[in-house]
Amino acid sequence: MASSPSFFHMLGLFDKANAFSGHNWASFKTEFIMTFQSDPDFIGVLNGTTVRSSDILSSAVASASVIPPSSASAPAPTPPSIPDRAWQQYNANILTALYRCIASNLVRQRHIKAGFTGAQVWASLRAEYERDARAPRISLKRRMMHAIHDIAQPVDVFIGEIVSAAEQLTAMNAAPGKHDIVDCIIINLHKDWHVVQTQLMTRPGDLTLDDVRLTLVDWESQHSVLQGKSADAAADSEDAHAGRAKPHKSRGRSQRKPHRESDSEGSASDSEPINWGNIGGDDDACWRCGRHGHRSRDCIVDMPPDIKKRILSDARERGQRRRKAMHSNHHHHHHRRRSRSPSCDSDDYYSADAEDWHAGFASGPHDYGRHVSAAVRARVIQ
Repeated sequence: MASSPSFFHMLGLFDKANAFSGHNWASFKTEFIMTFQSDPDFIGVLNGTTVRSSDILSSAVASASVIPPSSASAPAPTPPSIPDRAWQQYNANILTALYRCIASNLVRQRHIKAGFTGAQVWASLRAEYERDARAPRISLKRRMMHAIHDIAQPVDVFIGEIVSAAEQLTAMNAAPGKHDIVDCIIINLHKDWHVVQTQLMTRPGDLTLDDVRLTLVDWESQHSVLQGKSADAAADSEDAHAGRAKPHKSRGRSQRKPHRESDSEGSASDSEPINWGNIGGDDDACWRCGRHGHRSRDCIVDMPPDIKKRILSDARERGQRRRKAMHSNHHHHHHRRRSRSPSCDSDDYYSADAEDWHAGFASGPHDYGRHVSAAVRARVIQ
């Protein structure tokens, strides 16, 4: 019986990922046929090769009335037929399946029209998407020849894109050449896969699609394992280095921050920004790049020429101001002390002044002036 529940069971097996969007005719057609191939009558009604019993009778009557019996040739083979009621149920099931398996509303409106049988809708779809038109043919060939290998995804995705384009070309009666699929896969491999690409290009003999796919999948698996081991080794090395490193202590200073490595370019991978010249004077930071964890003698950061020139100029100006201030203070104290005792020798006066200062400070700040004055007077009398 055509209306058996097996139809809805088979319809539920259709992979919705292959629903027809207007651009994947080859994969949709294959999925649709494979879903209902267990029912030959369904496929026959879909292709128009299985007809109604009444259509057979009507055709026989029409041919007998048109062609005289004396001139009649050998009768044409009779196509398979099923009862009218069964055929109508199959036709309804085909229309339902096509509507459910076509995802694009535009495609539905353009092909599923009132009064159309399932076979007519299927023929309309094939007429549009299996025709050898130049524009879609060139577009599919471009997809094959310029496929993008995204190494963030499995290599099977990349291979599937090329194979899908080739299948659609085949459905348009423009099948690619014998080696085109394999060549497009090898040519468009990512540059990081140049090793296996060279191996495939230099391998003797013809390569099949299965050979190339197995080689790429195996290489992808091994490459991922090696990358994982390298990453684990790097992480273990970093942990061991952090465990061996001990914080350094300095007198009256806070403990140094954890060590951070800086490269020659001051890369953005270092979370601590570069502070050229250690502006702010942090004693725990490098005097050159301003980062913590090392000092200027171990610093390998390449300082830009303009920064280096500015820092050296600022340091030179600070040194000149410091020397000028020290000279001014020394001249001021020397003039004040000489004015208090011009007749005494400078060396003796400085010695007496130092002794007077200690004596005055020892006896207290209130007696400091009295002790100094008495000592100076005694010196003058002598």
